[in-house]
Amino acid sequence: MREKGDMTGRGDAAVAPEAMLECLSRRDSKLAILRPDNLGDLILFSGTLKHLRARWPKTGIALCVRSYGAELFARCPHIDEIISYDEMWKEFDGEGRVRWMPAVRGSDRLGGWLRRHAPRLAFPGYHCDVACLPLVSPLPEYHEVVRLIPSRFRLGIKGNTNNQSPKADAAAEAYYTARMDVSQGPANRPEAEYTRQWLRFLGIDASPDALWPEFWTSREDARRAEELLPPVSGALRLAIAPGVTSLAGKNLPASWFAEAVGGMEWRNLHIVIFGGPGETSTCSAVADALRSVPGVATILNLAGKTGVRDLVECMKRCDVFLSQETASLHIATALRKPVVGIMGGGHFGRFYPWGDPSLSRVVQREMSCYGCNWKCIYDSVRCIQEIPPAVAASELRSLAEAASRRIAAASIP
Repeated sequence: MREKGDMTGRGDAAVAPEAMLECLSRRDSKLAILRPDNLGDLILFSGTLKHLRARWPKTGIALCVRSYGAELFARCPHIDEIISYDEMWKEFDGEGRVRWMPAVRGSDRLGGWLRRHAPRLAFPGYHCDVACLPLVSPLPEYHEVVRLIPSRFRLGIKGNTNNQSPKADAAAEAYYTARMDVSQGPANRPEAEYTRQWLRFLGIDASPDALWPEFWTSREDARRAEELLPPVSGALRLAIAPGVTSLAGKNLPASWFAEAVGGMEWRNLHIVIFGGPGETSTCSAVADALRSVPGVATILNLAGKTGVRDLVECMKRCDVFLSQETASLHIATALRKPVVGIMGGGHFGRFYPWGDPSLSRVVQREMSCYGCNWKCIYDSVRCIQEIPPAVAASELRSLAEAASRRIAAASIP
């Protein structure tokens, strides 16, 4: 039976039940963290794992993520197990009998009863002491998965209705032992602040710098990146991530990138294009448009050709970045690379900008409808489509000049 606990005030966040905190201090306890969200969100979350491990060194920590998350965290030393969210959801969402039950008469009815009333028996492989969903804007589906995980305590976050209705958020209250309330405060509160608030909810204090994203790559990842991107001695390597999969209207035409790069007026520029498997056509169009830009020496299109970890290693080998608001933007910022982010107003300020303002620049077309949760009121996404490429060119040129000075200084014996 799920336990309820009193939540007492602690700063601007409540604290999870004391019995739960004591439970996680046992050597044989298990904490399951559900994070089936996007890769960029997982990058922003990555800096929290070392704090959980330091707080509960004896606890088994399982992270439930989608396939790209499994790749990102595969070498993370702070967790003990990675669970496939996609496989879990298939098992939980199946109709009739539970997967392990034999196909005998009456098994469908029994399986349905177990799913509703005895998940510990229905899904023994997912049993844990504490299941938590540290997502500010969860989908209703995620609440259902938390409900089905056999656990003594269930923790979540309530009060944000970007991806769920108020009715769904209220209905989910019955599934949790306790939830952190984020209904008060600005809609564009930075994600890093939400993360700090969540850690305080678990009794952990961490400074903003201590939550900086982390990557865990191998020599093999570095070797593959070296093969894809051999050094270009004394020259500047510009990386471009032009694709957006979340909303078609956020995609800029290939000519926009050609104008932005041409406006840099740079000689001997080596360009690398990054993108996921769903962005190959966008990246190919940008590569074609860049071929006519004066000063471009080489163009290498790596869209769909890198995994998560070798993407990180490839990005380490680039000097300046131009990126849409994607995982690549967060990776470049986390690596402390000079980057120009193309920003719209859907969630401006919450997920980006962050990082060193001298390195992390943004280009935008600020409008009164900022904060729309990407429910655009216009025929086109004007806050992105009306960004002048000349503004991006100016920011890129400034960062490129500083990067070139660093390259020149590093080459001096």
